[in-house]
Amino acid sequence: YEKIISKSDIENAVVITKDGEVWQCFGTSNRVFPDYDLGNKLKGAYVTHNHPISETEYSFSEEDYKLFKEYKLPVLRGVDEKYEYTFSTVNLYLDKSADSIFNMSLEDYRHEMSIENAKNGGVGYWRIKRK
Repeated sequence: YEKIISKSDIENAVVITKDGEVWQCFGTSNRVFPDYDLGNKLKGAYVTHNHPISETEYSFSEEDYKLFKEYKLPVLRGVDEKYEYTFSTVNLYLDKSADSIFNMSLEDYRHEMSIENAKNGGVGYWRIKRK
């Protein structure tokens, strides 16, 4: 499903709830709202979503991180045409921070902010290039 949603012009989320229900939520070009669509069913769910090419910053947004923390998601995944990225309470692996944020591209800056969020929140975070 990640291959399919990674090419979408709108954000999509695929959610597996604690009860094993599978949902697909459809959003706009720059947001998807599984919290509004599913309410408390989202608590403790596994979620993956895409960032469309026109909107991606090649990592998670601050809103993504807030959703991850508020709904106590064990895993939040994101995909775009270039990367796959994960916040996790199950695997606490953390990508290494850059030596300096000066002269950093937006692509790497957003990644660095996700690393900082994970460090501060005591959770795992990593980003890998898609094949």
